[in-house]
This record gives sequence, structure tokens and C-alpha cells, in this order.
Amino acid sequence: MRDFSVSPVIRATLLGTILLVAACSGDEGPDLGTTDTGTTSDTGTTPDTGTTTDTGTTTDAGTTDDAGTTDDAGTTDDTGTTADTGTEDSGTDATVDPCLGVGPDLVCVPGETQKVYNTDLCGKPSTVNTTCAASLECETHSDGQAYCACPFTGANRCLYPGPTSSLYEPSQVIRERSCANTRDEPTDILDDCEWGSMCFQDPGYNNNVALCHRSIDASQAAEPYYDFGCSQFSMWMRTPTSLEIDCRCRDVGDGQGGAGGTGNAMADPNNTDITMGARPGGPIINCMQSAPQESRVWPVDYGTGPSFNAWKQQNSSGASWFSGAVDPVTREMYSIIKWTNPQHVKSATVVAWNLDTKNRRIISGLHPDPAAGLMAYGSGYESPQPNNVLPLQPLTGANVLRIGPDSKIYTYGGGTGESTDDQREIVRIDPITGLRTLVWKAQNADTGDLTATFGQCFRPDAFGGLKTVGLNGQSFEIGPDGKYYMGFRGTREGDGVIEISADGTTCRYLTRWGGNGHNPGGGTPSAPAGPQIGTGFVLQFPVQGLLFHDGMLYGVSNDDLYSFDPATGNRLNKSYTTGTYGGMGFSNMFWDPTRNVVWAVGNASSFTGSIVDLTTGRRESIYGDSGLQEYGAQAILVSDYGTAQSVTIGTMLSNGHSINYGGVVLDPDNNDIVYAVLKTGGLMKMELSTFNNYVYSW
Repeated sequence: MRDFSVSPVIRATLLGTILLVAACSGDEGPDLGTTDTGTTSDTGTTPDTGTTTDTGTTTDAGTTDDAGTTDDAGTTDDTGTTADTGTEDSGTDATVDPCLGVGPDLVCVPGETQKVYNTDLCGKPSTVNTTCAASLECETHSDGQAYCACPFTGANRCLYPGPTSSLYEPSQVIRERSCANTRDEPTDILDDCEWGSMCFQDPGYNNNVALCHRSIDASQAAEPYYDFGCSQFSMWMRTPTSLEIDCRCRDVGDGQGGAGGTGNAMADPNNTDITMGARPGGPIINCMQSAPQESRVWPVDYGTGPSFNAWKQQNSSGASWFSGAVDPVTREMYSIIKWTNPQHVKSATVVAWNLDTKNRRIISGLHPDPAAGLMAYGSGYESPQPNNVLPLQPLTGANVLRIGPDSKIYTYGGGTGESTDDQREIVRIDPITGLRTLVWKAQNADTGDLTATFGQCFRPDAFGGLKTVGLNGQSFEIGPDGKYYMGFRGTREGDGVIEISADGTTCRYLTRWGGNGHNPGGGTPSAPAGPQIGTGFVLQFPVQGLLFHDGMLYGVSNDDLYSFDPATGNRLNKSYTTGTYGGMGFSNMFWDPTRNVVWAVGNASSFTGSIVDLTTGRRESIYGDSGLQEYGAQAILVSDYGTAQSVTIGTMLSNGHSINYGGVVLDPDNNDIVYAVLKTGGLMKMELSTFNNYVYSW
């Protein structure tokens, strides 16, 4: 039998090679002291000295048999394996580390924040590539390579890559670094702001956290002018408007320049391509002065129905809006336009706006349609023109409108409707059909005796004449029981308020003061003025407005608010101008149950109106923060700005528009929203919390 035993030197060399390979591969290797390799039958002829030398280039100290252990006795012949016949160490043992060398990547090592490391060929950190400056830290870039970067502060900030910051230039919300970084890092960008918005960061908003933002609330995202807000002043961005248009800057344009700048062109939601001449930063027609609104084509329709600007176009100086009321059920607002043309003098027309759809309709009266000519709406009673001039026409001199307890519309007019006159009349109008019905008429020299039909309160007349007292213009109210109240004034009869029964058949003096009676002289007996009714203030000026609330009648006289007790006629001054805001209107008077105040709005001024606290007598403007200026934290109306502001911050209303006596109402479902009729016939919508306002229906 051939001897396949291996010399101890060769055996040690082979085992050393095996262990080297095992070490590189992570294998624990064989237990050299207890297990035979299974390749050679040990004859025991050569003792294991424990000092066998590897004949290769490296002495393998860990592969020598332990001289102090028992040699394999050779009790089991290895017959099932092939003898190693050609594996002697040739002297070139492969011991080079495969990871040795510099890899292609740079990495950061935890705990070594200011060092950038090379990697070895196995991708593990090896040697230091760069030691960062004291202000920098190792960071892995989005391309996978580490570098020395400015560390993050933990906050965010705004970045404006373009030439300026505007709604139409790029802007981004990025992670803030402690210094200017040496490389652009795309992962620093948290948000790319959409066209029409911009990155905004302010200590007074969102806890100073940067965000993509607009001056228009996101609830209006579906509206055409959502991307056309205001960004020039932080005040606008800190107090976003809930209205669909922000006119706090768009009366002339956003003013930020940059792409789309302001220019002279209007902003048009239908054309936003700046390369084609679009000027998204320009003014919005709903915010502009009346002249362009009346002459230009509107990019977006705001309501359907007849144009209410037609009366002004027909005769600018002869068209005036008066009074207003809102039906909380139908959410329609009613108002009156009184107008004159060559054929009609001081005729009036009652119109309506739907507060949800912006749509317009004419309820009763005449409308000068630009295409079809003068169109009649409604039917029924017609009155003579002022001074009993024919032909008859609808609603002569009407300038007060109220909604009665029967939900019908009641107008107060007759004559010119102005000053003091004895040609007054009350007309009931069906809000659906426009049918007009006369419910009361004052008796005068032209009417003949009306006492069989309508109750009268006559002025003193020494000759026995029967002529009603002189009734003040814009001084009318309907009580909850359907009774009518009107202020009167005259040298003979004095001043006061009369009450007409709901059926129009009786009249009584509710309160009266002053009056000289009728003293014609020449031996004719005088006619006294009549008894004084009620105690309290003797008002020097006529009573206007009138509001019935909680069993008491209220009226305005010379910017003061007075109460008149229907039971006693006693008069109290509820709000006096001394030491408080003086802007008291009277063409619109109503109770605000959400604030427990009286609204008294509208007079000859461009826009005047107050709310009045009946308990304290304090009054505040509805067009500015006068309450904040006078009463501080006790103010009732306070804007969101935190400082005193008003509509004059730059809104549509302050851009040459006026309300005067026009109708003003509070939204029945949102006490932050006010609607008012402009001289142009446009309907204004205003947000009290920001004073932002715009033409809502045109």
C-alpha cells in the first residue's frame, strides 16, 4: 500500500493556508488540537515538535501542532478522501487585505462631527479626508458624498431665488443654516411656493415659522382672483382676508414689481401669461375707481341680471341710492334708487341682490335698460310727481325702505322725499310680484279730504284748514305690530313723532315739543300749537332715521341718538357726540343682536356709520378702529390688525367711491360681513375684521 502520509512541515503549511483563508472570510477555522483533517493517516513515525516552520514567506504561529498533546494514534485510516498530492506551499501565500486602499466615497462618522472621512475599498470609514472649520460640521449631501457644511439651526426661513420677492417670482421655504452654505442642497427646500403665493415669515404670524402664504384665505381657493392677493406689506399677509378678492392693495396693484409687475394693465384671471403681456400684479377692476369700472369690460362677471349702473349712466347727478334691508330667510337685500330723467322727476325703483349668488333683480318701478329702453317692473299704485305734477309714476320721492312684520316691503316717500314735506305716502310692495299698494297718504291742499280713509295729524291752522304736519324726509319705521312712525317738524306744529295705526286709519302724536301755533294776525284768532307730550330733551334739529327696538323708538338728531318712549313720549339722549366718535348716520338703522348695539349708518358724507351701545352711549365707527382708539380693550368693533386701522389703508371704498345714503345691511348669518350700495349701483361687500372691501355685484 502506498504511503499517503504528509510530512509535518507540509501539513503545518497547509493548515496555515486554510486558517488564513478562514480568517479573511470570517470563518472560525478548524480546531487544530482535537480534530484530524481527514486527509492523511498519521503513522506516528514523526513526532510533532510544535515548531514546524512555514516554508513560505510568513511564519504561521497558529498552525503548529501542540507538542504537548497526544498525536493522532492513527486508529482510523482516512480512506474516503483524496490525498493531497500537489498542495505544497510554493512560497507565494496570498495575504493582501482586499479592503486596503482609498474608496470613491466620503462619509461622516458618528461622534466625529467636524471630520470628513475617506472610505476603504469595502466602503468603510478609513482615513480623515478633511477637518472642518469650527463653524462647520460634516454632512452628507443629497448626492451621497459628505462635506463640511453649515449646520442647521432647527428653524426654517424664506429663500427668494429671483430678482425680487413677489407673488409671481420663485420663493421657497428652506431649512435654515447658521451660515451661507458652500454647496446648494436640494433637500434643504421644504416647499416650493405656488404661483400667486410667496414664502412669508413674520414674528406676528404662525409663530414666526416660514410658510408659503397668501393674503387671501384658502377657503377662497376656487375663486378667480385667489392668486391675485397683496404681498407688499406684512400687515396684509399677517391678516388674511376671508373675502374672495383682496382690495387692500389692488386698487392700484400689488406694487411688488418683478415678473408681472404692476404696469397699467388690469390683472386678469383669464390671462396670466406674462410673456404675452399679462400683468397679474396689476389692479383688479372690482377695486378700482368708478370710471374704469363703468367704462371697461370686466374680466369676470359678478352676478347676473339688469345693470344697476344704468340709472347713473342716464343721469349721473339725478340718481341717488337710499336705505336698505335684508330678508334673513331669502338672503336678499333690498334698496331704493331715486332718479330723474326728462320724463320723470324723483321716481324710485326697488331692487334686490341675492347675497349668495350676487344676482340682481328689479322688484318694482322703472329701469332705463341700455338696450331696450325704459322698462316697467311690478304694477299697481302710482303717485303724482312732486307738487302734484302729472303724469303719474311709481314711488315718487321714496327714500326709506323697511321690511314689515308680514315680510312685505314698505317704502316711505312722496314729493321730493327730501327735507320736510306734506306730500308723504307709504306704499306696500310684494317682494315677489312687485305689486304696489297705497297704505297711507298725507292730506294736503291737492289731495282733498282723506280722513275717511287715512288718519291724519293736522298742523294748527287759524282758518280751519286741514293739512297734515310737515313730515321729515328719511324718518320712518314700522313697529312689530305693524304701526308706522314718522318724525315731523314745522314752525306751527313744533317737532316730534307721530304714530299711524297698522290699518292707516288713525294718527296720534307720540311725542311733541316746541311749536308756535298759527298766529295770522288781523283779528283772526290764533290756533295753538297743541300740548307738549313727554319730558326730557328739547331737540333743536329734526328727527331722522327711526328704529323700533325692545318697546322703544330711537331716532337721530344732529349726530345724537335719542330714545322716545311710545307710552309717555319721554325723550332721553342715548349717545352724545361730546367725547366720542361723531359719525352718526340715519338712512339705515337696525338692531344688531350679535353685539347688542344699534347700527346708525348713512348720510350725505361719502361713508359714515356707527354702532351705539345703548347702555354706555359709546359709539364706534364701522369703517375704522375708532373704538380701539377711544376705549382700548373695551371696544366692541376691533379689527385683526392689533393697531388702529380703517378702510383708508387702501381699499375700493377709499378709492374714490361713496355710499352716502345708500343701503347698508349686516349679513344675517355672518356678523363680520357688511353689504352696502355704492353711488355707482355696485354692491360692496366689506369684512369688518380687516376693512377689506370690493364690488361684490356689478
